[in-house]
Amino acid sequence: MTKLETSDHIIGMGPNDSVKLKLKVEWQSSSAINMRNQNGVIEAPYKITISEINSLEAVTVSARGGYSVTIDNITVMSGAKNQWSGSDWVVFILKYIGCWGNRECVANVITDLNGKGVYKANLTINYNRKETTCAPQNLTITLDPVPMTKLRAKGEVSEFSKQGDIILDCKNQVRNAMLTSRQIAVNLRSDLVWDENEAVLKPDNDNGVGFILRDSNRSLLKINKGATINSIFKTYAKGSAVNSVEAIPVFATYYVLDPAKVKAGPLQSKALIVVSYN
Repeated sequence: MTKLETSDHIIGMGPNDSVKLKLKVEWQSSSAINMRNQNGVIEAPYKITISEINSLEAVTVSARGGYSVTIDNITVMSGAKNQWSGSDWVVFILKYIGCWGNRECVANVITDLNGKGVYKANLTINYNRKETTCAPQNLTITLDPVPMTKLRAKGEVSEFSKQGDIILDCKNQVRNAMLTSRQIAVNLRSDLVWDENEAVLKPDNDNGVGFILRDSNRSLLKINKGATINSIFKTYAKGSAVNSVEAIPVFATYYVLDPAKVKAGPLQSKALIVVSYN
């Protein structure tokens, strides 16, 4: 019983074959099998290795948008060598090798055996991909009280700036390298964004003082208003390293919107932390 040469495959999963898996099939032993004294039972172990890849290699087997695929004739053995002439057997082997793993070609060549001792195995792969997720924790930044004398001019009151950290709890990173399986973007959204400056939040009461936000570089942190995302202030690219817990610094301080409307009393405003994936 002769073991025919195996082929590697590049499997495309998901929409537009966006996930690529490399499949390698190897016989554990290349030796032919002697059928004598086997009592109809033979063993021909083989090893399958599957790994996710990021490459431009052409897909040889596609799940056509899904995450399940069956590959026929993943391994093939034949006893036809004992039933064909030497030249016919050589022609068959050359045809098989010439398929280069093409599924339709291999199937047609195997059909030529007409049942002459063909043993073959098919393989079904179901791919349940766990995508990386990063869930944000709630964040409250509490500023020190500000004297009314500091609120007489329109603009930022920088000396009262305080830092807070947006904490992301991330799961399902790829491999031990803790890599993201997709792009992750973090932005802020609020209906209290001031029309004159997208980095300023109005208070939730009638007061002339709001809050301005800055990122870790002390650049203005623009906040989105409504459903449209116009500004993203933190992005983790697909395949980049991300820890189980990520901290994103945010700085907040007072901002005088209208000195004529400044009143004593508590102030607060809110923004939603939004995490999106691509």
